[in-house]
Amino acid sequence: MANNQNSKISELVEIVDPSDTDYIAIVDTLNQETKKISYASLVFSLNEDDDSYSKTEVNGLLDFKAPIADPVFTGTATIPTADITTANITTADFNPDNLGGELFWNDAEKTLDLVTGSDSVTLQLGQETVLYARNKTGLRLSDGDVVMINGSQGNKPTIALAQADTVENAKKTIGVVTQVIEDNSNGFVTLIGKVRGLVLDDGTYSEGDVVYLSDTVAGGFTVVEPDISVEIGHVLETSNAGNTKGVLEVQINNQAAIHSLEQVVNANTAANTENSSRISNIKEYPYTTSIENEVGITRNIISTDGNSSYFNDQGLTSICFGFNCTQVGNSTFSQSTNLTEVFYSNSITGSIGNNCFQGCSGYINFLLGSNISAIGNSSYRDCVSLTGVDLTPYDVGSIGFFAFEGCTGLTSFKFPQQTDITQNIFTLIPESVLRNCTQITSIDIPASVTQINAAAFRDCSGLSTVNCYASTAPTLVGSNQFLNTPASIINVPSGATTGWPTTYAGLNVSYTL
Repeated sequence: MANNQNSKISELVEIVDPSDTDYIAIVDTLNQETKKISYASLVFSLNEDDDSYSKTEVNGLLDFKAPIADPVFTGTATIPTADITTANITTADFNPDNLGGELFWNDAEKTLDLVTGSDSVTLQLGQETVLYARNKTGLRLSDGDVVMINGSQGNKPTIALAQADTVENAKKTIGVVTQVIEDNSNGFVTLIGKVRGLVLDDGTYSEGDVVYLSDTVAGGFTVVEPDISVEIGHVLETSNAGNTKGVLEVQINNQAAIHSLEQVVNANTAANTENSSRISNIKEYPYTTSIENEVGITRNIISTDGNSSYFNDQGLTSICFGFNCTQVGNSTFSQSTNLTEVFYSNSITGSIGNNCFQGCSGYINFLLGSNISAIGNSSYRDCVSLTGVDLTPYDVGSIGFFAFEGCTGLTSFKFPQQTDITQNIFTLIPESVLRNCTQITSIDIPASVTQINAAAFRDCSGLSTVNCYASTAPTLVGSNQFLNTPASIINVPSGATTGWPTTYAGLNVSYTL
């Protein structure tokens, strides 16, 4: 305040009635009258450099300072009963070094702004929560870096760049850096609130987008949800051409990472009920997967082939492919004669490799992952303990030659039978696919089949019933499709006269289906 205002305060001090605890008296020098006003309605400030009044005396009578040392209130104050109607108080008058503690009314956010004095960081009171932390990364941290707590120094937490590369790292994510923090320096991390001045170009981001912690860039975020999902917040304003007008609302949800993984487990186990019921009792498989906290983690198998050191492994009894395993390569488990069980997490896509399980004579229960679309050449050849193979639940479009040749324990076999044109349609019965499967007594050839190759069912010495549901006779490639079988008739649809000869691959055609 100016000196004439200080004089008024001096007059005020002289006429205060000490016995009146609710009001003070003030002289209106223009109208020559005394008025009483309440303590609560008087707004004043003390100028440290002005000694025209007794600071001690005024402080004693008017003891309603804010609970911070030497507070500064900025803006415009209206005093209707005085001859000075407004007083404009600037920050520089009271805190020229900008050390923090100044309060401003933020009409856009409808709250008070508190200047922290740290790299021009200003907090919106009641709308933001921040953490004052120390950067010990060896790197400079910038606006928009997503961080986690990795330790402490004194009573301050230390921070490092967060990343959704593992569940453990993802769970430690706390917030987004809201200023430049040099190495070995302190600064603010926004836990809840807005971080401004970011590059959020509208070619990549849209207002309202949810952003997630990146699984590939330390400290980064993305609009594409990773497998380990940590929600960082929402885009409130985008930028363009690389300017820094982007605004991000921060509200970390790192429990989403655990929830997302739980959903993967539930979806995968539900896809195959037999897998689901049996995998719950599996704690560990040699070489492959541990089941810890009901979440599969891959130990060694990520992409397998004949060089994976499982060939002819007589100590291998059970396999469970983990969620990171994406393919099963050629000859991977061939001749592992003590292997009895194979379980899938449904992460595997593509095909079972050639010769993959060839000679696994102890393999009992046939299962596939739901995303497998092909079975390779000789992949289950000589798996003599298999008793039944049912491919109807799977979207398998092709089977390799000799795939199940020599499976002498098989009593039943069902080919894929897709009908939806968007699926992988099974059309070709390959050469020698079931050759020498001596206990199979009947076979159904699906309506989708258009070609049967040489020796497909040769030497199936128990095969007596053959049904083919194709309206048009499949093309025969090569010969001896039914050689050395007791079958003498092939049953076809009753209306399927086109393309069917009197005899087909040595069998008499009967229109009985």
